[in-house]
Amino acid sequence: MDEIKCKIWFYDGEDLATGEWYTLEQAVLEQFVIFENNEMKPFDECSLLVWYTGLKDKNGKGKDIFDQDIFPNFGLVKAYRGCWIVEFPGYNILLHEYLKNDRTREVIGNTFEDVELLGVTP
Repeated sequence: MDEIKCKIWFYDGEDLATGEWYTLEQAVLEQFVIFENNEMKPFDECSLLVWYTGLKDKNGKGKDIFDQDIFPNFGLVKAYRGCWIVEFPGYNILLHEYLKNDRTREVIGNTFEDVELLGVTP
């Protein structure tokens, strides 16, 4: 079974500093996450926790794909009703279907570092 990974974006007082990924076990041991009301949350209320989707871009050989990653044409990776989707303006598609339709698709950024890729000014 694959390891459960998460990426934690730490707030440095001005903006979100570079996100670092951890296995779930590492995140718990380092006390970066806590369990509260049957939910896992970042220990610091100013930090953000995003999950690994279990998929990679570029035919499964590229980068790990995380929640809040961005694909070209304003595609945003999100969790929706227990599934991973890519949300585009006007429609959504399941992440695995999106990758299957064109195996060369590649993550171009994420909402924490590259919000302008969604057509939004920071």
